Amino acid sequence: MAVRTCACGCGEALAKGARWNRIYLNDKHQRRQTARNYNARKRTSERGIRNDRKRVGTGSGDALSFKGKDESLDNRGSYRRGPKYEAFCETDYPEAILSSEMTNGQVASEYGASHADISRWMAAYLEDRQTGAALKDWTRDEAVDAALMSYQPFVEHFHPEALIPDFHLEWEQEIDGVVGNGGRLVLLAPQRHGKTEFLIRYCQRRIAADPDICILWVSRAKELAEESVGMLRQLLEDEKFGEAVLGPGQTFRPPARSGKSWTDEKLTVGQRTRIRKSPTVRALGIGGTTSGRDADLIIVDDPQEREDCVSPTTREKQSRWFMTTLLARKMEKTGIALITSRRHIDDIPGKLIKDHAEDWRTIIYRAHKLGCPKPEADSADHADCILWPELRSHKFLMGQKRADVAFFECNYQNNPSADSLVLIKAEHLERCKDFSRSVGAMPKNATRYIAGIDPAEAKPVAAVLWAWEPSGTMHIVDTLEAEPGVRGGRQIVTTWFKKYACREFVVEKNIAQSWWQDKELSDFCARNGIPKVREHYTDRTNKMDPKNGVPSMYNDMRTDPPKITFPYGDRDSQQQMDRLLRTFLLFDPDHAGGKHADDDLPMAAWFGHHVMQKWTVQRQDVAEYDYSQTQWVSSTTQYAGVA
Repeated sequence: MAVRTCACGCGEALAKGARWNRIYLNDKHQRRQTARNYNARKRTSERGIRNDRKRVGTGSGDALSFKGKDESLDNRGSYRRGPKYEAFCETDYPEAILSSEMTNGQVASEYGASHADISRWMAAYLEDRQTGAALKDWTRDEAVDAALMSYQPFVEHFHPEALIPDFHLEWEQEIDGVVGNGGRLVLLAPQRHGKTEFLIRYCQRRIAADPDICILWVSRAKELAEESVGMLRQLLEDEKFGEAVLGPGQTFRPPARSGKSWTDEKLTVGQRTRIRKSPTVRALGIGGTTSGRDADLIIVDDPQEREDCVSPTTREKQSRWFMTTLLARKMEKTGIALITSRRHIDDIPGKLIKDHAEDWRTIIYRAHKLGCPKPEADSADHADCILWPELRSHKFLMGQKRADVAFFECNYQNNPSADSLVLIKAEHLERCKDFSRSVGAMPKNATRYIAGIDPAEAKPVAAVLWAWEPSGTMHIVDTLEAEPGVRGGRQIVTTWFKKYACREFVVEKNIAQSWWQDKELSDFCARNGIPKVREHYTDRTNKMDPKNGVPSMYNDMRTDPPKITFPYGDRDSQQQMDRLLRTFLLFDPDHAGGKHADDDLPMAAWFGHHVMQKWTVQRQDVAEYDYSQTQWVSSTTQYAGVA
């Protein structure tokens, strides 16, 4: 046998198995380390060969085992399947290894693959033989066949812990009625009555019964749709479910390297018998791209939320996308089911009912029977007029109603009214007027001031001064519209500090940073112990959030008694507050922040209100300050004013 030498020209003989062009340095330590690495690889290879010789075959169709090892093969390395594995299985090498005619190393050398690949392929080959032998004698249980036929036996068999109310069975029949015949369904269901959970289990059953089906899942946002599809994916890849429906060792998840997607965005089961462009299930959000997304069934799950419907522009944009872009994906036999609760009198289902009633089948479910004559106080007598008394009792529903009547009528009763078209009504603001207090007067139980400032460069800077009570009641004390830009900011800070000793100011984040760099303003604050102004970040999402946005401030005005009051004790106060109340009534979320929008005072009020909401939640940790005005009007008080 010819001795190979190093390619670097040093004349050193190469070790057996080393690459011909491997460069060995002349350094003695480096050569020694190289030899150690080679010997370690050689020992590992020999160990693998010895293990291969322990493998014993018990027949062409029987399972194979390892001497002294578990037959489950769980102690083996990772399996590797794909086109190369399938090509390897078509050769005689797997049987040659099993019959001990060849070792893994010999096959790797002849076949042109690595020793690791051969080991993984053989592990997968053994498992596939075991599975194939088990599948020969397997037949699907009759109970599973019955479960795949309809929703109730399916849930009882595979989800025994889940509740199955009668209206869920009605939903199944209605959706089944649109699949395959191009039907259109509007199913209005109350909030928190299991809509999404039902749809996930329904799709799981339909896919198990018909792996060739294509479903398009649409939600308000793509992230929400992906959450639902992700839950469905977890159910489909469950080992027990796969073995019950498909057989031992089987799962709906496609093989690795098969080219089929298996993500929360889109998934394709491995049991498809037809070549189709669209995946088994795809997640899509309102406003998303629909090209190339054909489907047998389109499920639209809660496409809108309350904050979306407050804005006329957003409502119209979403409705237009639904009626044009989404419905363009509907083929002649594509069924579409819109399952949601009402959000607004002019939401998507409202438009369908009003303008396209002849094309859509509409079914309305209500959490509590309309016109129920029984007294609300007797919750025990309402069991027969509640849609889901086991989970959404009359007592629970009445609690939701007391919290917000308009919200309850929309979301639980599917009975929206025209009142939801506006954020606030004049009668609500009327109840907020405090005729015992004038502008500038500190409420008796208030302990803390905060001023919200809405900055602007091209129009006056608006500011609203609040006084906060530990009980959660909030009082407007004063308003001010100053010069544009940082000059207006200096005017507001200095005026309200001298007059009210207000040391807390909250300003829009992008402007607050530039204001704090103003030398006159920062020096004034530093000399008088005013901390750095709070920064408030605003975007279209948090602005209209029902819990923390502008609508939450309006909600506090609608409570009985109201949590917000306006000083209305004299003529000057009334004139000043009427200006503020007018902007509250005319606030338009579509144009808020625009150059010509008259929304500065409501936005300034919201900045302060947002901070006071946090104070109320954490009131036990809030330090209370005594803002007595007398300590600031003493003749001996000297202000560090702005020049």
